Amino acid sequence: MTDFITVTGTIGTDPDHKVVGDQLSRTTFRLACSERRRTADGQGWEDSHTNWYSVTSFGRLAANAIASVAKGQRVIVSGKLRIRTYAREDGSQGTQVEIIANTIGHDLAFQISTAAKFGSGDRSNGGANGTAEDPTPSNDSLASAMGAPSSTSDAPYPGEQETRSYLPEDVEVDGVSVDEETGEVFAATH
Repeated sequence: MTDFITVTGTIGTDPDHKVVGDQLSRTTFRLACSERRRTADGQGWEDSHTNWYSVTSFGRLAANAIASVAKGQRVIVSGKLRIRTYAREDGSQGTQVEIIANTIGHDLAFQISTAAKFGSGDRSNGGANGTAEDPTPSNDSLASAMGAPSSTSDAPYPGEQETRSYLPEDVEVDGVSVDEETGEVFAATH
């Protein structure tokens, strides 16, 4: 049985991006979710208990997350809940609570955010220059500001770049599979 969870919280660590397996992007960070309560005098607010989650994203979501979120930002994360126990060096038992993210976004109740959509061209050829690490937004002015080349004449639509594929076919990493077309993450079946 898979449990889905949606949480809001503050990113507590710098997001870490790695390419694992067969060119699969993975971004991880720790998320602190604190309960807010009124103070005893009713005049203010205070943080109560804090739950910590390890958040892991794969594929296009991972590449977009590393480019979009940073330590200290408030985000909303939705995904599959995984709870694991492990033995520490001192012999005691620890518990890791992980969210395999399907969605990550800024919490607009606490900050503003600007989005840049990537083009919707053919994902199968790896993009114009064939590199998965060089996504180019479809907005030419944003692409220019980021130092990326402007759109080419063979782009699917004027002003739009071809989408880079982040996912090789039939990827499985640590018991997790990723659908190449949609980027959806799901538990692998054995």
